[in-house]
Amino acid sequence: MTVTTSPPTARTRQREEVSQQELVRYLEDRFACAQACDDCVRECAVRQGPAECGEGARLNTACADVCDATSRVLAEQSD
Repeated sequence: MTVTTSPPTARTRQREEVSQQELVRYLEDRFACAQACDDCVRECAVRQGPAECGEGARLNTACADVCDATSRVLAEQSD
């Protein structure tokens, strides 16, 4: 069984380009989110001391980890 594919049309290439742009924008947003969460944890530690940040620091650290991991996995995808 042979599978033949037709060459990509201009419309298909345009959709792929838009999808790529959307992925890049999404990744940039996730990296920015991770950075903001890390900054919040640092600022809390400076203002209140590490022991006083409590649950907020833990949640911000977890959020940064999730955003960072998601971005890294998606950035490694070839398609």
